[in-house]
Amino acid sequence: TGRFGFRVALEVIGASVLLVIPLALLFLPQTDAPGITKRVRPNPALGRSFWLLLVGSTVAVGVIGGVSQHLKLIFRESGYVQQARLDEVFGWTLMLMLASGSLGRFVFAWSADRFPKRHVITVAFLLMAGAMPLLYLVSPAHEPYLFAAVFGFGMSADFLLVPLLAADYFGGDAMARAMGILVPANTVGQTWFPYLISLLWASFGGYTAPLVFTFACIVAGRFLLALMPGPPAADNAAA
Repeated sequence: TGRFGFRVALEVIGASVLLVIPLALLFLPQTDAPGITKRVRPNPALGRSFWLLLVGSTVAVGVIGGVSQHLKLIFRESGYVQQARLDEVFGWTLMLMLASGSLGRFVFAWSADRFPKRHVITVAFLLMAGAMPLLYLVSPAHEPYLFAAVFGFGMSADFLLVPLLAADYFGGDAMARAMGILVPANTVGQTWFPYLISLLWASFGGYTAPLVFTFACIVAGRFLLALMPGPPAADNAAA
């Protein structure tokens, strides 16, 4: 962006995304997946689990969007008033969050195969919640890189574990229908939660109250997911 401007940068990103299509067609194996045709029998517990997963994951994804989109403004309020320095710190913070998130995906994927997924997602929520107080310490003398590493590591689990939880609870066939609702709902949360943070900022005149609210949403999202009953492993064994 600094070299060519944001338009060229966006065009390069778009071209890179389009490269995924031929790579997927050429190199991903084709499977008939005969084991995922079993349908899960109607179960009231599954309906309750679906709504808990829907609301809990939407809140979690909304928090990630809210923090990410307001991060630069939080830094400005914390004392980074010089634009060049603000851009530098914000850029390195985002890069560290992405790098830490990539590592987190591998770690959480490995853990999800060996430990209960609800325990794994609990660790992720604890990391996200534990990173929030670090934003209060951000200043030109205390840079936000520790926050970026911890929060980025924790936020990577939500996008990974929600589909895995859906597969555990609803089986292979019903999972597609469940994700068809979960993904749009999560997108709505990720879009509108930053706006809610803006309204709180305008009402309270700073980011102290919005960050407290964000911390409470992280805790609430984990509480909702904790209310989900154990997955019906016996019913979905074939799937």
